[in-house]
Amino acid sequence: MKKIILTTLCCLTAALTSAREKSPVTIIMQVSDPQMGFYADNRDMAYETRTLTKTVEAINRLRPDVVVFTGDYVHNAADESQWTEFLRIVAEINPRIKTLYLPGNHDVRLEEGSVDVEPYTKHLGTDRFCVRVNGILLTGINSDYLKDETRDPSKEENQFRWLARSLKKKRASRTSLVFAHHPFFLRQIDEPDGYSTISPEKRRRYFELFRETGVQTVFTGHLHDNAETSYDNIGMITTSAVGRPLGDAPSGVRIIVIKDRTIIHRYYPLDEIPDARTGLIQALR
Repeated sequence: MKKIILTTLCCLTAALTSAREKSPVTIIMQVSDPQMGFYADNRDMAYETRTLTKTVEAINRLRPDVVVFTGDYVHNAADESQWTEFLRIVAEINPRIKTLYLPGNHDVRLEEGSVDVEPYTKHLGTDRFCVRVNGILLTGINSDYLKDETRDPSKEENQFRWLARSLKKKRASRTSLVFAHHPFFLRQIDEPDGYSTISPEKRRRYFELFRETGVQTVFTGHLHDNAETSYDNIGMITTSAVGRPLGDAPSGVRIIVIKDRTIIHRYYPLDEIPDARTGLIQALR
C-alpha cells in the first residue's frame, strides 16, 4: 500500500513539474500612434505607410498571441484617405492573430469638452475590450473620456463602472493588464496635470481600482516617446509611436512576454525587432 501511495505521489509531482515547465509563454505586441499623415502635416502618408507596413511584417513574422493597438491611427479623424490607408495595411495582419484596438484623441471628434467616438467606431468598432488569453486578463479603455469628457461626465462614469466589473474577472486570471491611449502620469502619481496625462484626481481613483483588483501593469501611448514608472507596485508604461517620434525613441513597438506571473517588456525600434518568436523570447530573458 505504501508503495502505491509513493508511486502515486511521484507521478503527481512529475505531472505538476511537467505542467509548470510547459506553462505557456504569452507574447503581446503593443503598437501605438501610427497617426497616418502626421509626419508630413497631412500632405502625405509616406512615412507612416513605411513604418506601419514594417510593423505588420514583424507581427506576421513573430506571430504574437495578441496585438494591442493603443490609439491615434490617423492624424485627422475626418480624413477618410488616412483611415483607408491605415485599414489597408492592418488588413494584412494574419487573421489568426488576435488584434485589439482602442481610440486615441486623433481618432475621435473633440468639441467643447465632448467626445464623439463615431469616426473611430465607424471604422474599428467598440472602444473598449476585456478578454482573457492564456489565463491573462487584458482590459482596454477609452481614455478620451477621462481626458476630455467634461460636458457629459456620464460617459466616463459609465465606463468606470464597466471597468470595475470587468477587472473583477481577475479572480480567474493569473495576470491582469490594462491598456489605454493616454498615460495616467509619466513620473509620479502626484505630478501636475499636463497635455499628455490624466488629471491627478482621476489617476488616484483609477489606480485605487487597479490595486483592489490586482492589475499589475498599465500600458499606454500618446506621448510619442517612452516613459516607465510605477505607483503602489503597479507599472505605468508609456510606449512611443510606430509613426512619427517626438522624443529620443525611434519609431517602434513594445513587446510584452508573460510566463506564469512574470511580465517582461521591451521597446524595440522597428529595425531591431528579432526575426523569429524563439529569438524574441531568448532576447527578453
